[in-house]
Amino acid sequence: EAWFRLREQSAQHRMPYLVQLMKQFIHDRYMEEISLQLAAEEAEISVAYASALFKQHTGEPFITYLNRYRVEKSRELLLNPLLKVYQVADQTGFVSIHYFNRVFKTFTGQTPIEYRKELGL
Repeated sequence: EAWFRLREQSAQHRMPYLVQLMKQFIHDRYMEEISLQLAAEEAEISVAYASALFKQHTGEPFITYLNRYRVEKSRELLLNPLLKVYQVADQTGFVSIHYFNRVFKTFTGQTPIEYRKELGL
């Protein structure tokens, strides 16, 4: 019985580590084309388990967390008036300017151009 309890506790401590590993994967490679599949491979767990674990510990699906992080990074890049919006989209891992605009507006309530105008850029 003690062995089972110890094993269960060990598994519970490992879960947040695996989530941290997937989050670090996003932080390190957000500018690339990445997916839950690649993050799960990095953590050496199944995609289904990675998905459930990530949502359980972060409160949001993997893709939502990834897009939120990309938008945060794009907001920083948009402060540079020398960068075009499509360059910012490309540098933050968005494969389409249209998808970038849609995701950016979802998280900020503004398009990237409106965001820049509000900042006076």
